[in-house]
Amino acid sequence: IHAEYEVIRQTGRGEPVPFVSHIHSHTTPVDEIGAHYHEYIEIVYGLFGTFLVSVNGQEHSITKGDILFVNSKEPHAFRRLPGSGYICLQFSPDLLFSTSRTSFEARYIMPFIMSSTSPQRHFSAAE
Repeated sequence: IHAEYEVIRQTGRGEPVPFVSHIHSHTTPVDEIGAHYHEYIEIVYGLFGTFLVSVNGQEHSITKGDILFVNSKEPHAFRRLPGSGYICLQFSPDLLFSTSRTSFEARYIMPFIMSSTSPQRHFSAAE
């Protein structure tokens, strides 16, 4: 998969922001956001309609109430269908860590951050 590197928004001084959130509401014909990756972890929450997200070449159909996790540096792309909407939250992996490493971080956070493939990344509204 060929993916372009995306720089997450920065402050006026050129410093990275710790997180970014935005709402996408799509009413026009099919639109695509090409394959890209970034340093941030991304959480996508389906608001309405259906849209497709490809992560590391695996396609996910996201509908209302679904949540999708995209790890840092994972190539991903969006295919937004008419009548679809979602919230996108992007944040630095550094926000998940405290100043002193804890057993919680070692057991739950590090395996997700360090893994190139998560055992489950798409949670349906029913789950």
